[in-house]
Amino acid sequence: MSAPLDLTPAERRRGLVAAIVGVSVFAACLGHSLPFFAVRLASLGASNSFIGVNVALSALAGLALTPFLPAVIGRYGIRRVLAAAFAVIFAGYAAAFLSGERLYLWHVARLLIGAGSTAFFVASEIWINLAVSPERRGAVVGLYATALAGGFAAGPLALELTGYDGASPFIAGAAFLVLAAPPILTARPPAFSPREKTVSVAVVTRRAPIIFLAMAVFSLGEAALLSLAPVYGLRIGLGEVAAGRIVLAYSLGPVAFQYLLGLAADRYSPRIVLAACAAAGLAGAALLPAAVRNELALYPLLFVWGGAIVGVATCVLAYVGGRFAGKELAAANSGIALAYNAGALAGPALGGAIMDLAGPDALPAALAGAFALLLMLLAPTRPRLGP
Repeated sequence: MSAPLDLTPAERRRGLVAAIVGVSVFAACLGHSLPFFAVRLASLGASNSFIGVNVALSALAGLALTPFLPAVIGRYGIRRVLAAAFAVIFAGYAAAFLSGERLYLWHVARLLIGAGSTAFFVASEIWINLAVSPERRGAVVGLYATALAGGFAAGPLALELTGYDGASPFIAGAAFLVLAAPPILTARPPAFSPREKTVSVAVVTRRAPIIFLAMAVFSLGEAALLSLAPVYGLRIGLGEVAAGRIVLAYSLGPVAFQYLLGLAADRYSPRIVLAACAAAGLAGAALLPAAVRNELALYPLLFVWGGAIVGVATCVLAYVGGRFAGKELAAANSGIALAYNAGALAGPALGGAIMDLAGPDALPAALAGAFALLLMLLAPTRPRLGP
């Protein structure tokens, strides 16, 4: 797909820098909200099931909104949708701040943040894929994924400074939004041709179903790991500190590897690198039960495994950018968001149920099965990802 004709090369470069910088700060806001909401709700006396439902509402909001995004972005443009996303997420933080002990308002806040985040990521990923040159797509998407992972990792660090009580954490979350908005809202994003017709999510998913399945597998695995890895560590005998480090080690891998994986996708093709990431995801899941007994092996494994699992998403984004154009790309990125939210909704519930039924080591076994299925579907003898 060629770069959009309505932007000069300099405008494309400035827009890409603005989008990636803004996304990194925006991701810090989301990385801040997840632990903050959970801990604050627990301190208010919310039950574990209430907190679990609160987390799930974010994915539900994304699932409900996604089918409408291609038409909305096509009609109003990328910049207006991004501005609306900022406003909706800010309203979510405001609802939580004003909630007091009215716990139901925290559900309203989570719905708003989930809907705004979905719109933000779909619009920003369309921007990046429309503006980047084809020969550099993988590298730029890798930079985007690195910025995203770094932002998510940085968000919880703000809570180390503000704590979880009082108004300070709300101010920190709002500050992330205020810092993320200017670079994105002042740059010029690509525009769609007014002659293009809106394409539905269903149309593009039928044309390349395996790529959307890959995103669902990534999301399911990551959501299960991020929510259940500390519990898994405790169940197999690790101490609290060591169990908590599982998520930290896993989260650092994506920061280190995504740009390199993007370069590899440019050189060898996203499909080949996607298959390699799926194979590494399978290997990591198979090795985890043995490595978890030795911390010297565990944390390096999690570091590489995290980079490989998130690499699946990086390759998916690079693939759809090269495969689809214009409003088809808007539908494809919306389809990616739909698959992501479906996996994020199912992953923690399925992972928890599997651990309850068959013990803690059933979690990595189930993840190994998911990556094995994806690898089988990506095999050269299987149908192509799309025409």
